[in-house]
Amino acid sequence: SFESGLSNWISAGWIASDAIAAKEGTSYAWDTDQERLAPDSHQALTLARPIVLPAGSNVQVTFSVNGIMTGGSWFRLQYSQDDGLSWPELGTANLDAGFNTGANWSRLQASLASLAGKTVRLRLISHSDNGARAEDIRVDKLTIAEMPAAVSAVTPEQLFRLDARIGL
Repeated sequence: SFESGLSNWISAGWIASDAIAAKEGTSYAWDTDQERLAPDSHQALTLARPIVLPAGSNVQVTFSVNGIMTGGSWFRLQYSQDDGLSWPELGTANLDAGFNTGANWSRLQASLASLAGKTVRLRLISHSDNGARAEDIRVDKLTIAEMPAAVSAVTPEQLFRLDARIGL
């Protein structure tokens, strides 16, 4: 969470804020409270320390996001296995122009299972295309944890047999 600020993060432009209602608690990470960013500017929020993903794990990162992306602006969740020399994206958490949650929060997730057994760094990065207020992103409730077990579907016949066994 971001309740204690950004003490677990290296921030390039991001701040901890409570200017709007957070998803959980009172504080969240905000890519900037500036009215206008410089053209083609990036705001990066990098986890302050690398994490070791257990071998054989099925870990995922989840978080809630709120805001708007217009023009050619974008938001990415990235990882590095080489201490920040390269930053591939975890594409299932990408946001591009046209994203607009209004006052609602959206949940994003990305699997880290392909990185099991490795040491990685994670970062969130937002990009303002033309310097206008083309993007405004807030992140809350970021979690790195084992994925829950898959849910399986039940056929009507299986449900009927279950109902019969328990006396319904």
